[in-house]
Amino acid sequence: MLCRQQGGEGQKGVDAGFWGSVVFHVGILLCFLAAPISAKSTFRGKFLITEGIPLALKQGFVHHEGRPLETLPDTVVLVSELQGQYAQGRFEYYFGGKLWIGGQEHPFEVNRPVRYQGYQLSLHEFGHSPQVVIRRDGQVVFDYFLNIRNPGEGDYFDVASEGLRLFVMFFPDFYRQGNIVGTRSADLRNPVLMVKFLKDGEELYKGLIRLGGAEEVGPYQVGFPELRQWAGFVVVKEWGVPVLWAGFLVGVGGLFLRFASNERRMEFRVEPAPEGGSLLELRGYSRYYPAFLEREVQALAEEVLGEHP
Repeated sequence: MLCRQQGGEGQKGVDAGFWGSVVFHVGILLCFLAAPISAKSTFRGKFLITEGIPLALKQGFVHHEGRPLETLPDTVVLVSELQGQYAQGRFEYYFGGKLWIGGQEHPFEVNRPVRYQGYQLSLHEFGHSPQVVIRRDGQVVFDYFLNIRNPGEGDYFDVASEGLRLFVMFFPDFYRQGNIVGTRSADLRNPVLMVKFLKDGEELYKGLIRLGGAEEVGPYQVGFPELRQWAGFVVVKEWGVPVLWAGFLVGVGGLFLRFASNERRMEFRVEPAPEGGSLLELRGYSRYYPAFLEREVQALAEEVLGEHP
């Protein structure tokens, strides 16, 4: 009989709850630090580049926010093998190419960004870039690859030497029905360029030029010798996100350590009962999760009473 034993105690679990709490609060602190770190380290901007034309990374941004451009790596960027594919000539389903940065080649496509020295370059825009050469009296007054960013509406460019504005609209699959012109699809099957010369908002001259050709448009000869593509990248660097993830992982580790260190102690005392038999007293102590301990004490009591009714 257990009545001969006056009492005893047992302990289970690891006493690491304190360190689990410390680790958890360190994780919380890292999460809070992520906000000021992001505010101080974030760079976000949009970078445009024409296929086959090298461009310094610091010079290709149409806008940016956060850290100044001077903090960017001093490197040259080049894109090649740009291609866009359309299902049924209308629905975009693939855009990609190769990007050279820091002397290394990086294939890219939509949802497959390029990473370089902590910066992420994600493909965001894609379009056509026709080369337009304008001559007057045999002299070149304009020679640029024009990045068409509004294919359905056309874009405007300044011809500074002539004091004019140039309206350009590109038709990748040109058709004409009477006085109506347009494009049948987005595929490059019959590329034609429409150009208009404007002054003070008024149209002066207008013409249509096929790829590889040239036309007389008023007093100007306008050529369309080459067609390339252009790409727009969203460039982001933000150290706050890795710190936030680190804080989350550290915090979860602290919670796990605290849960795994469910230290609990049980004490029992056996003494003779006045009417005969024995009295058994069980006590449990737990720093964490008392509901779990209550179930353990109840199960132990039922087991002991089952063996010694």
